[in-house]
Amino acid sequence: AARDQQQKANDARKELHALKRQLADVTNADDSAPQHGRKRKKMVDGGSEEDTKEIKKLGHKFVMMKMIWLPDLSGTIHTKLDDQYNPLERFENRASKVQGELADLLDLLPQKFHGEIMQSEWLIKTFHEAMQNQRSNTHTRLRSQCGPEIFDCTAIDLFSIESRRDKFRQMIGYVERDDGSARYDRFNVPLLHKNYNGSFDIETVFRGPILHLASLFGGHKCALLTTKALTAMKKTGKPNQATGQTVSHLWALDHCTPGSIGGTAIFARWAVSADTTLTAQGVQTGINWHADLEKYIQYLQNGLDKRKASVLKLFREWDELFFPDSETSLARNNDDEDREDQTTKDVMDMLDADEEEAPAEPQTDE
Repeated sequence: AARDQQQKANDARKELHALKRQLADVTNADDSAPQHGRKRKKMVDGGSEEDTKEIKKLGHKFVMMKMIWLPDLSGTIHTKLDDQYNPLERFENRASKVQGELADLLDLLPQKFHGEIMQSEWLIKTFHEAMQNQRSNTHTRLRSQCGPEIFDCTAIDLFSIESRRDKFRQMIGYVERDDGSARYDRFNVPLLHKNYNGSFDIETVFRGPILHLASLFGGHKCALLTTKALTAMKKTGKPNQATGQTVSHLWALDHCTPGSIGGTAIFARWAVSADTTLTAQGVQTGINWHADLEKYIQYLQNGLDKRKASVLKLFREWDELFFPDSETSLARNNDDEDREDQTTKDVMDMLDADEEEAPAEPQTDE
């Protein structure tokens, strides 16, 4: 019996050895197979190196064009898209907010990243880290690198909690009540307005020149720009042509969005606030920056959806500044587009009605 058991063990080892040899042969054959001129993709923590770079770029773009924060990225991504979701009701409750976030993600991510891969740990981690990096890069640029030029102050003014609070708190919406209490208003904010007159104005809100400067250096056109570019914009009100590659080129941007304008407003307000770090809830100021951003986006998106004249004009002004050749502005005049379509149709009809010329008779050699 012992001899039989030993024989079975030997046979099992031989079978296992044979299977390992077969597996090695298959692996070696795969490694040695011709690649038809294409390099094998390098894998990085679950995704190819190429896909990882793309997801990082999209995470950066999401912060600047959609939302600065996603409170629960993994939870949002694992949520099923509701076919009945209404964008006009996006900010009514947390469930509809999640649907809006999911819609933004699906709109941004190429089709190849939809489905199961979108819920992978690799994609979620890479996207989350990219968002963090973009927030850090932008607030460093706006406060530390370009702050004195943008806000027309000294570096000392922006250096400490106390100096920022003392010099800028009224500019970003700080108001004292009659009962002695104080708070930061989100819409009655001088920094947001052009020629602020003491209260919110739909004709001047989100038109403050500081916002345009902040967008130039932290948003739509940021790149390796110099103070010369800033000086030019202060003089003319328009950015000069960037000589380096800007995020507009890197991210293929061609129009402003509610998220980009609202996000610029948040970045600019935060840059001169007493808060030391850019978090969804300000530690020193107590400002709920994420909630303010949601309200800004809601205001701008509703204005677009309902074709409100003041908001359409606002987007046209921003697009004219940063994307003067854009044909995809969210405030594009539908009547103009309809007229262009009709003109094209008329031209094609005229071409169809033109006489046809008979082909020339073939010549024969005599």
